[in-house]
Amino acid sequence: MINKSIIAKRQPDGKIWYMSSDIVDSEHDIFFNNEETEYVSFMDTDNIWYCVHMGIFIVKLPLDFVKDKICSVESYEFIDKQNNRIDEFKSCESNFKNISEDVIDEIDFWESIDRAIITYILKDYYAESEDFRKYMEENSFRRDEIIGIIEDKKDGIKYFCEKYYDVINYFDNWVLIKTDDTNSSINKIVLKKKGDKHIETSNWI
Repeated sequence: MINKSIIAKRQPDGKIWYMSSDIVDSEHDIFFNNEETEYVSFMDTDNIWYCVHMGIFIVKLPLDFVKDKICSVESYEFIDKQNNRIDEFKSCESNFKNISEDVIDEIDFWESIDRAIITYILKDYYAESEDFRKYMEENSFRRDEIIGIIEDKKDGIKYFCEKYYDVINYFDNWVLIKTDDTNSSINKIVLKKKGDKHIETSNWI
C-alpha cells in the first residue's frame, strides 16, 4: 500500500496545482515541497495521467503502464473551475493495491525500472553521446566494469548508486519513460544532461 501520494495537474500557463499546496512554477517543486511524498499522479498538458516516482531518479511514466504492472488505482474525479484551476476533488486519494498473483512485486517493479534506466545510460546513451563518453573517461569510470556489476551483482543497483553516484549526477534528476500505444512495454527512455535550471518534462521530446 502506498502511504504518501498526491494528485497534481499542469495548467495551461505551465504552472502546477497540487493537493494541499499553492500553485508552483515547476514539477520539480512537487517533491521538494513534500519530502515524504513517494508518488504523484500527474496529469500533464498532453492530458495523459502519469505516475511520478521518487527513486534513484524522479521517474515519470504513464500511469496506465504502472497500474497494469503492479496495482489498481481507485477512480477519482476533478472539477475544473474558472481559470482551469482544480478547486474540488471527489475520492481524491489514490489507493494502490496488488490485484493478482501475476503482477510484479512493487519493489521489484521499481528496481526493474531503475535497472532499465541505468542500462540505457551505460549502453545506448553512452554510444549516442560524445560528451557523456568524455565525462566517463575524465572521471576514470570503466563502463564495462560497471555493466558487469549491474548484470552480475544481486545488489548491483545499490552498489552502483553508492560507488558511481557521479554518473547519475551528470543527468537532470528527472527521467521520462515513454511506452507503446497499449502501455504494455517501454519504447523510449529520455534523459537530459543536468543544466543550470530544470526544463519541464512536458517540453522534452
